[in-house]
Amino acid sequence: MDDLRIISALVTYDKVNHTKKYQSEVKDLYKKLSVRVKQAGLLTDMYSLDSKTHNQLVTLCYQDLSVLKKLDSRSYHKALRVVEEGKISREVPLYYQSYNLKDKKYVKDKLVTPQLLITFLHLAEVDKLPKDSLNWVKQKVDTQTLYNAYSVTGKAEDKSTSAANYAIAMMIGNAVHDDQLYDAAKKVLLSMQVTDKKSEIYGSFGDSKTKQVYSFNELNALVALNQ
Repeated sequence: MDDLRIISALVTYDKVNHTKKYQSEVKDLYKKLSVRVKQAGLLTDMYSLDSKTHNQLVTLCYQDLSVLKKLDSRSYHKALRVVEEGKISREVPLYYQSYNLKDKKYVKDKLVTPQLLITFLHLAEVDKLPKDSLNWVKQKVDTQTLYNAYSVTGKAEDKSTSAANYAIAMMIGNAVHDDQLYDAAKKVLLSMQVTDKKSEIYGSFGDSKTKQVYSFNELNALVALNQ
């Protein structure tokens, strides 16, 4: 599904720069992607060129709803239904990680927070993010408890956190025009930035002690801070 991310980046470029530079390329890339991975009108996770078989999983966060809405109305509506029906419950306003096409059931694995938040973001971008899900994000940001993983019951399973979590929360705030969420998430994100000018990783969102820097954190922070 990295192909869809590339398509999304090209769509974003044209939108930001008010051009149609990549319009034909986007359509061509999406057509080729659809031939390979589309099953029952949904984009599955992957297609093996070696075995010529489809993966039967539809990972919810891979369904970039705004891109699908622009390029493929039928797949958009099917993806939206699968994502919306993947909401766990009113009590736990989170979403399952994936849907198994073969079993026609949602996979009840632990919820990896960056993927969960990307699902929230994609819903927000098409004005479909439920208020209770948005409030869950806001509460976690306000209390700085946006941890890296949760169970399907909503219990934190990994109490570490990451810059990407708060960067994506910023993007959600931007998408729903919630300045309070945007500003609160930005404050936490910037508190994670390495500010020691003598550090080899000065300016990054890495670990100043171990010098570890993860591209996923850095790229999401760059996107969030430059919206």
